[in-house]
Amino acid sequence: MSKINVNPSFNEWLTDVTNCEIATYRKPIHKSQKVFLKRCYEINVVKGFYFSKHDFTGMGDDNFRQYIHQLKNYIVKAVDSRPAFYHLKEIIVDSLTVNHTGINTITEEFEQILEELKQQPPELHDIRIETNTSLLYEGLGKIRIPNGRNKAIHLPIPITVDTRFKTKVSVYPNGKLLVMLGCTRNPLPYSLLGFNELIVYLKDIVTHLMLYSQTDFSYPRPGLWKISAYHFNQDRKGIQSPMFKYQIEDLQNHSVFYTKPKEKTVRYEQRISFKEPKPTVEEEQKKSVLSEQERKENEFIDDDTKYPVEFKKASEL
Repeated sequence: MSKINVNPSFNEWLTDVTNCEIATYRKPIHKSQKVFLKRCYEINVVKGFYFSKHDFTGMGDDNFRQYIHQLKNYIVKAVDSRPAFYHLKEIIVDSLTVNHTGINTITEEFEQILEELKQQPPELHDIRIETNTSLLYEGLGKIRIPNGRNKAIHLPIPITVDTRFKTKVSVYPNGKLLVMLGCTRNPLPYSLLGFNELIVYLKDIVTHLMLYSQTDFSYPRPGLWKISAYHFNQDRKGIQSPMFKYQIEDLQNHSVFYTKPKEKTVRYEQRISFKEPKPTVEEEQKKSVLSEQERKENEFIDDDTKYPVEFKKASEL
């Protein structure tokens, strides 16, 4: 049974955290500080996001830092990025933004899936990655028309020579960024180098979006973004369960320990192989399945009828 965390109302929370302070060091919260904390509460609880300086339009950086310093007993730094992201003490933020790190978060069920791959080196394709942003949607909204159904803004990322990915991104009004990566023909290795490549590519996507939208939007560093859906190898069904939604760094750390012995085995087998064997019936079938998967992937990435891409006319800007 899943755990349900219920946050208190703002007034209840404020009473609880102020009562927890040692009386000797307790300072009264001024009206302006209370307004600041209430805004933080709304972002954490109502929207389900961490807050950053960009959530306080009209407030200078120095003023924001001053509030953070004055209210340091009530605020927790969740993501040490540029800018930093915060949440209120004792407040549970939506699962998409909660910061889990370390290989201990990898479940036994996930490792069982890896074991079922047997002797195949694990590889990922058809990958979906999520994170939260601030100001990106507003920047893109100046040059693109949102989808009429869900108000999201969808756009493809230009293919570069040095990438294995076909990419489309979706940005939602609440700041959520969804990155869809297709790489059926050249899957991403489940390894340290594979995830390093992925992180570098996500940084390239951020750079492209900043230049394209002309917006210096805020975001957590790519290692903290979450992989929410993916396929393992060619004969493994897609995985989309929230139970297997991990930060990239979690999987990267885990891959170091999981793939090390398998990589040695594969290298040894390649070394003693003197000639290319004829393809078996099973291999031919897999090749056929691969072609079909690639067709579906191209249909998903390239078909703009699913996610219409429209540009605003100059007169509408």
